Amino acid sequence: MTGDKKLGSNALEPCVAMPEITAAPNPLDWGQPVDGVGVLSEQGKWAARAADARKAAESLKEALAVAEPVLRSNYFGQGCAEGAALRDSLLAVVGTNGSWRNEIVDQINRLNDLADQCDRAASELSAADLDSAAGLRHDQ
Repeated sequence: MTGDKKLGSNALEPCVAMPEITAAPNPLDWGQPVDGVGVLSEQGKWAARAADARKAAESLKEALAVAEPVLRSNYFGQGCAEGAALRDSLLAVVGTNGSWRNEIVDQINRLNDLADQCDRAASELSAADLDSAAGLRHDQ
């Protein structure tokens, strides 16, 4: 050892701070106000789920719209046999009839279907609540 260095003092310092890990929500607190928001009804929760599904579908549409124009040009080299073959392979996967693109479109459609199902669930729960409330009023 030389100078003020101690054995093992050459350990690497972490270069990135770890994000804080927050505790999972307590199930006993579910339905209680969170972050200043009042208690949501089941109808409100289903409406929020529908909005999230629509937002995800819109994000995928935007990603697809960004990716598709990239394929219109050959970035792999003009007159280059390897570049043409690579572009053809890429178009087969990502292009208009490619499996990746079709999977993204399927995901968009499934997310929109999920949003519609969530909207229906919210309406059905609201109708069931109204029916139950009407029954309680008649019993009193």
